[in-house]
Amino acid sequence: MKLHTWLKAGSGLAMSAMLAALLFAGGTANAQVTAVTGLNDGATYVGQEVCGTCHSQEDGHFNGTTHAKVFANPKNDLEAKVCEACHGPGSKHVEDASNHAKLIGFSREWGTPVETQQGQCLQCHKGGQRINWTGSVHQTNKLSCSDCHNPMARFSQTGLMKKKSIIETCFTCHQEKRAEFS
Repeated sequence: MKLHTWLKAGSGLAMSAMLAALLFAGGTANAQVTAVTGLNDGATYVGQEVCGTCHSQEDGHFNGTTHAKVFANPKNDLEAKVCEACHGPGSKHVEDASNHAKLIGFSREWGTPVETQQGQCLQCHKGGQRINWTGSVHQTNKLSCSDCHNPMARFSQTGLMKKKSIIETCFTCHQEKRAEFS
């Protein structure tokens, strides 16, 4: 499912603050699910089947991804939410699909604050290669994870990059490096 065009939960700043507090306080996935629910004006989880009724094309793209494989065998309550694990509870979106404020979206056009997008990704993706994300040049320049990665489709062999390779993805912004390589 192309969830980056799907959900936005409540106030972006409030959500960012709440998620950041949970993440840095060592909150659990269960606590994070509760936090997202509480920040979306009473929205509730509707389930992947409901999402798929309108987003069948996105669901088809999503099925071949690493995230789909993980969510098929969830290890915790958050992973069991599938679409809503990333996009937040969907009941308000179902009521008014045209209102982007009802879900967390993962594109610049959607309007979800970058901090909120990052908070959603970092619920599961902390440590490892992301250990140097905080304070990095990319974070301080307000890049979102989804500026380089697309968890909703498999365009690259590794890293769920937005382009076929890491180099092509980097060249999207770093035109001077493309020129140097030429």
